[in-house]
Amino acid sequence: MSRGGFEHTARDGAFLITTVYTRARRGSRPASRRVTAAHPLDPATVAARAQAGDPAFRAVWKNLRLAKNRGTGRLSEEHLRSRAAGAGVTVLQELVSWGVLERHQSLSTLGEVQRTYYTLTPAGQEALELAFGPAPAGLDHLVRELELALERCRRPELVPFFQRQLQAAVMGSSPAIELGETSATFRSGPARYHQILRFFITLGALPPGRTVDFKELAALAYPGEKDSVKRFAGVRDDILAAAEHDLGLSLAQLGVEGFASLYWVPVSGLVRPAGGPYLWGAAPALSTRDLLATRALETPARVLVLVENRSALDYLAARPHPQVLAIGTDGMPRSGLYLLLSKLAGLAEKQLVIWVDWDLGGLRIAARLLAFTPAPAQLVPHPGLAGVRAEVPPEWLQHHHPGIRAMAGAIARHGAVYQESALGSIEGFLPGVE
Repeated sequence: MSRGGFEHTARDGAFLITTVYTRARRGSRPASRRVTAAHPLDPATVAARAQAGDPAFRAVWKNLRLAKNRGTGRLSEEHLRSRAAGAGVTVLQELVSWGVLERHQSLSTLGEVQRTYYTLTPAGQEALELAFGPAPAGLDHLVRELELALERCRRPELVPFFQRQLQAAVMGSSPAIELGETSATFRSGPARYHQILRFFITLGALPPGRTVDFKELAALAYPGEKDSVKRFAGVRDDILAAAEHDLGLSLAQLGVEGFASLYWVPVSGLVRPAGGPYLWGAAPALSTRDLLATRALETPARVLVLVENRSALDYLAARPHPQVLAIGTDGMPRSGLYLLLSKLAGLAEKQLVIWVDWDLGGLRIAARLLAFTPAPAQLVPHPGLAGVRAEVPPEWLQHHHPGIRAMAGAIARHGAVYQESALGSIEGFLPGVE
C-alpha cells in the first residue's frame, strides 16, 4: 500500500503489472507502474542462458555486469536498448519475464508513460555471479583503481586529487568529487562519478606539458568503441566543474583544449597587478583572463578575508579598512580564486579569515579553502543564534583541523545559520569593522 493511495496488480501473460495510484481531489490517478516476472526462472537457468545468448543478449548482459560492478542502482531503457541495437525491446522483455530485471515507469496524470528504467533483481544479481563470477567489492575495486591511477599518473597536479579519493575509499567512506553546489559521489551517483574519474585518470597518464583536445581524451579513455569521442559529452559540465572546484585548476591549465571559461572574482580592498594602479570601486572584480596575464598581485592589506556570499562581501565593502582585503568565493571556490591566491604576494605572512555560512556547505567550502591556502587561518565562529536543525556527519566532527571541528560542533548544537542572518558576527575579527 503506497502512502495516501493504493496499488493494483494484474497478470498479463508472463508479467505481473503493479500500478500505484495516488489520491487526489478529483479521485485517484495512476502515478507509477512496476512490471515483474509472473514465474521467474531460477538463477542457474538464467546463468546458462546468459552464457549461450546471441550477440544482442551478450551486449546487454555485459552492460548489466558493468553496472553491477559499479554499484549503479538503475539503468534507463534508452541506455539498455542502445546496447542491443534493434533487438533491444525483445531482449529486455525476455529479461523481465525471466525475473532478471524489473521495469519501472513513471506516469503522467493521464496515465501516459513519462520515464522508463530497469533495476536488477536479487535473482538477476545472483545469475550474473554464476555466469561471470562475483563482482569485486565496490570500494575494494575502487581502491585498486585509484592505486593504479597514482602509479601511472605523470602529472603532479593531479596526484592530490587521486590521493583524496583513495584516502576516502580506504577509510570506508563514499568518495566524492566536488562540483560546486553539488558533488559526484561513489555510491549515490556511481556512473557519473566513474566517468569523471576516468577522464582524470586518462589525463593523468599523459606526459606532463602535453596539450590534448577534450574529444581526443574521450577516444583515449574508450579505445576501439564506436563514437568514443562522445563518451564524455554527458558529463562535460561536470568535468569542467570538477577541475575548477575540486582540483582548483581550469582545464586550460591542465592542458585540455576545447574549453573556454571566463568568470570574475569579486574583491573589496586595495589590490593591483605588480607595478600597476590599484583597482577602484566598492567591489570590483578580476577576470580569469586578467589573472592569467598578471605576473603577481600586490596588496598592503595584512588581513585577507575569504567570504562565501556576495552579501557578506558587500557588508565588508561598506566598511573599508586599508589593512583588509576581502575576496568573494561565490559559493564553492573555483580555479580563478586559487589562481588569484597563488599570485598574491606575501600570502603566507597574512592573517587569513574564512567567513562562510554555518551549514554543511560552509564546512565543505572552509575545508577546501584551508587545503589550498598556506597562510595561518581562522574561521569566524558560529554566532550562537538558533538556526535550522542540521545533522552533522561524524567526519566533520572528527576533522583533523580544529577550526572545522569547532564549527561542526557549533552547527550540531545551534543549527545552521546563513551569513546574511549574522553579518555583525565578523566584529572583533577584523580591524575597523564594528
